Amino acid sequence: DIIKRNAEISKQITDKKERIESLSTAHNSKITRYNSEIEDSEKLIVKNKSLAESKAGIEKNIEIIKKNSDKLNENSKIKIDLQSKLSELQNNYSTGLKLFEPKQKNLTALRQDKIKAEAELKSVQHAIDSYTGSVKLIDNVPCDSETGTNCQFLKKAYEEKQALPELIKKLQDVNNQVSVITNSISELDAELCSEMEEFELTYQNEVSKINSKILTVNIELEGLSIDKSPTVEKLQKALAEANNAENQIALYQQKIESTSKSVSEAVETFEFELARLKLEVDQLNEKLVDENFEHLDLELTNCKDELKILLESKSVKTIEMDQYGKIIATIEVEQKQFQDNEKKVAELTSQKQHVEKEITDWTFLCKAFDKTGIPVLKLENSGVEITMIANDLLSLFENKFRIVFETTSLTKDKKKLKETFDINIVEEDGVCEISNKSGGQQVWLETAIQLAISQVSRQQGKNIETGFLDEKDGALDLNNAYAYIEMIRKAHQMSGVHNTFVITHRSELLDFIPQQVKLVDGYLELVN
Repeated sequence: DIIKRNAEISKQITDKKERIESLSTAHNSKITRYNSEIEDSEKLIVKNKSLAESKAGIEKNIEIIKKNSDKLNENSKIKIDLQSKLSELQNNYSTGLKLFEPKQKNLTALRQDKIKAEAELKSVQHAIDSYTGSVKLIDNVPCDSETGTNCQFLKKAYEEKQALPELIKKLQDVNNQVSVITNSISELDAELCSEMEEFELTYQNEVSKINSKILTVNIELEGLSIDKSPTVEKLQKALAEANNAENQIALYQQKIESTSKSVSEAVETFEFELARLKLEVDQLNEKLVDENFEHLDLELTNCKDELKILLESKSVKTIEMDQYGKIIATIEVEQKQFQDNEKKVAELTSQKQHVEKEITDWTFLCKAFDKTGIPVLKLENSGVEITMIANDLLSLFENKFRIVFETTSLTKDKKKLKETFDINIVEEDGVCEISNKSGGQQVWLETAIQLAISQVSRQQGKNIETGFLDEKDGALDLNNAYAYIEMIRKAHQMSGVHNTFVITHRSELLDFIPQQVKLVDGYLELVN
């Protein structure tokens, strides 16, 4: 009975030991799994921290891109408004020029009347000179008046002598007429020049103001239209990842705390079960009879060895728990450091904004003074002056032409401006190129442009003293040829050059040219 009872007790002790071994194995496996989860969470915390630290920079970049986009749209609207105003101002200028046409036509008519009167004056003077020669012939012939009037040789001379007083009176009348016309031309020309100078000065000031604003807007548009990388969508995606990273950090920290708590609970449960099983083994060992003490002593020794191993495992796990406590403390320190870094990032962001503002200001100045800034504005202003002068000269012709220089145009994507140079002719029925006009019309247009360019060049400091126009009137009818000569005379007065040479083979135009020089047998001859 004792042996049987001891065998049963020994079996129970063996079961308890197997239970202790199974419990230790399960406990070690659970602790290992918890440690692996803590290590994985720590690695993910480190990974998400780098994403979370970039959040402030990403938010700043998104805000900057949105502000730039808003400013780009605003400046585009401003530019369209300015271009609309400039077009309206040019239309008003053309309409204003038409108001001067009656006086210009009147002035042209007076000048033609003066030319005709001067031609008549020259003819009368020539007749007087001829008659005076005939009178001298009478004085040189020794005969009386009655004999001379009947003489075939002197008859014409006596008739011319009788007509001489009437010619002299006519010469005085024509001379008075020329003086009256000259005074009227001077008064009307002075009045017209004064009104047109005031009108053009006002127009030029308005055009300069608008062009200056357009230049400023263009510079800002070029600065804002540069391709930004990364895009807003990518930044928003990165911001979402950064926000998610902050949430993930908190989740992983909670997971570490939860896992650490589970480790503690598992250790406590393991120690409790181990102590309970040991107590049960001790109680069973006390029930064994002495005759089996040797066998029980051996088993007890084995149990003590196993217990020692378990205690050592407990010590190791306790050390590991202390290490995890230190890791948690380190994470808390890093979290505090992360908060301090956020404050530093905010300060550095403020400094960065100040530096970016200075960079923007300096970039604007660099852009304003490079080859696409003020020089382009100067070119556009010169184009406006040239077209204004050319259109003024073309107003002498009956056809209502207006020249327009296009110096800039939008690119295909309509986001930037590129430099171009197109000469267009604006008429009542539309716009066309100069090459599409007739030969005579091209003479007016090209000559008006050349005269306008020379005048603007002289105003800008070029030493242009003499102008030459070589046989450009061949394709013109007589009325347009007269207007062509009048345009050259007006350009000569406006530019202030010393001489303007007009080379022509049309004799009907010679009376409209005040001074004439003829080339005969290789020599120049001054006619008048």
